[in-house]
Order: sequence, then C-alpha cells, then structure tokens
Amino acid sequence: MGSDVDLIVVEGQGSISHMAYSGVTLGLLHGTMPDMLLMCHEPARKVDTFDHPMADFGEIIDLYLRLVRLFKPCDVAGLGLITYTESEDEAKSTIQRYEAEYGIPSADLVRFGAGAVIDNIISKL
Repeated sequence: MGSDVDLIVVEGQGSISHMAYSGVTLGLLHGTMPDMLLMCHEPARKVDTFDHPMADFGEIIDLYLRLVRLFKPCDVAGLGLITYTESEDEAKSTIQRYEAEYGIPSADLVRFGAGAVIDNIISKL
C-alpha cells in the first residue's frame, strides 16, 4: 500500500439491540471510537437468542452511527451477512438486495469471501 496508516480491527460479538449484550457492545463502541464499522447481520433471523424480535437493520445501523458520531466521524464500510440458512442463489440475492438498499458493499464473508468489503475498507484508509 505504501501507506503508514495503521488498521486496528476490534471484533465484538453482541448487539446494541440485544438486552444481554447491549452494555458490552456500547462499551466496545465508545472504548474503541472506530473510524468505520463492519456491520454483521443475519437477514433470515426473526428473533434473537432471548426470543426478542429483531430490530429493523436500517435503524440499527443508524443507531450505531449516531452513538459514535456524537464524538467523531464514523461510517459503515461493509455489511457482513450471515446466509447459511439460505440456498446459494437465495444468499446471493439477499446480498445484492442489501447492497442495493444500503449502498454499502455486502457479502457473506465466510461463504463467498470478502473482496468488495475489504476493498472498500482499504479505500477508506
């Protein structure tokens, strides 16, 4: 790359909208003060692990960004979608739909690779 920019990746499991993990997630979010986020989501999931209905994904993205933007600029650099319950064709259609709806590079990082998402992250460094 020829750049002396550091990239620090902090992985956090949980969600700001999950009653058991919200506090930890907010602590990670404010403790790391990220420049960009990779949002993960399982589109086919209807309820969380506490049987609570999943919140609207667009509202969740907005909430995360507002929580960081109180203090500094932050953008979503990619969407990591979990599609293992979908057929390959359904999964690819879901990924395309999310990318079109949110205007953010999207992929099932495990199933299909992360090329466009990684390229977008690198372009923002």
